[in-house]
Amino acid sequence: VIALALEEQDGCVVVFKIRDGKVIGRQHFYLQGVEEKSLPEVLSHFLQQYYLEMEYYPNQLLLPDHPTEEDLISEWLNKQAGQKVELIVPQQGEKRKLLELCQKNARFLLDELLLQKDRRKEAMAFNIKILQKDLHLPHPPRVIEAFDISNLQGQDAVASMVYFANGKPRKSEYRHFKIRSKDSPDDFAMMREVVYRRYHRLLEEKRPLPDLILIDGGKGQLSSAFQVMAELGIADQPVIGLAKRLEEVFIPGAGEAQNIPRSSAGLKLLQQIRDESHRFAISYHRQ
Repeated sequence: VIALALEEQDGCVVVFKIRDGKVIGRQHFYLQGVEEKSLPEVLSHFLQQYYLEMEYYPNQLLLPDHPTEEDLISEWLNKQAGQKVELIVPQQGEKRKLLELCQKNARFLLDELLLQKDRRKEAMAFNIKILQKDLHLPHPPRVIEAFDISNLQGQDAVASMVYFANGKPRKSEYRHFKIRSKDSPDDFAMMREVVYRRYHRLLEEKRPLPDLILIDGGKGQLSSAFQVMAELGIADQPVIGLAKRLEEVFIPGAGEAQNIPRSSAGLKLLQQIRDESHRFAISYHRQ
């Protein structure tokens, strides 16, 4: 007995193995990317995958619907099994009850999966809310862009920018920069260059600015970035610096580091983003 539950891009298939009217085994499989597919299409694809290399084939398959290209699927199954495999879509009786029981299992398991996904989303949102509170930001920092510089005594200097949306990296938005202005070790000037290039371009293209800019470094690097924002005429843009040595968070105009607990989920998110920008910068520098 095979039943399916589908919702948007997710799905669940449950298989009951029946012998002498009793369930002797059950399996379930989660599916992704099914949002544009019909139940018959998903069913057809699953049958081909599941019975591709099966040691035991049943005499009958109880299905919730007729699979697409049913004649071809039936012919293929018969050939694979070396026997007749009957495809049945039961409408009543004991077979219908078995199918409905299988269907309830599939729906229950899919609901559990969707609930877990919702909880994971809420956990990410919690990180962002905590970060907003830690930094006293006017809006939740749903989009964060972070910069890091990588060079050897000023040679082959490069910079990275990583992009996090809702607490998750979006690698398609990552950018790297080859430093043009300096060939001597001057991280402040390099930071000014890449921040200017990034946000001058966003302004030209009339694209939205991030909710938060994270600079890898202390007061000097942060000051460099803040000067650039002023030159570009960008006001009220949240910018912070995260110094590696003591994991201190600096904001423009504040002489001392912000008092953020080491256990804060917001600080841990900043560390994750900073570490990712550092990894991305080093990989480009090596290249």
